[in-house]
Amino acid sequence: MRLGKMTAVLFTLLAIGLALSCAEKNGPMEKAGRAIDKAANKTVKAVGKATEKTGEALQKAGDKIEEKSQGGK
Repeated sequence: MRLGKMTAVLFTLLAIGLALSCAEKNGPMEKAGRAIDKAANKTVKAVGKATEKTGEALQKAGDKIEEKSQGGK
């Protein structure tokens, strides 16, 4: 029976060792991936803001054209 307990302890330690060795590590590829994700998110936000500003400018231009066509200022 003593050998069975030793085997169980050995397998338990082996399982713990394997679990710890598979823990997430921040290697260079993970860091690069995060940097790319951040840059992409910033780009999306910047393009969204630019699109919004362009839309506002087009709306103002359309309003001025409409005013002119109706004989306004």
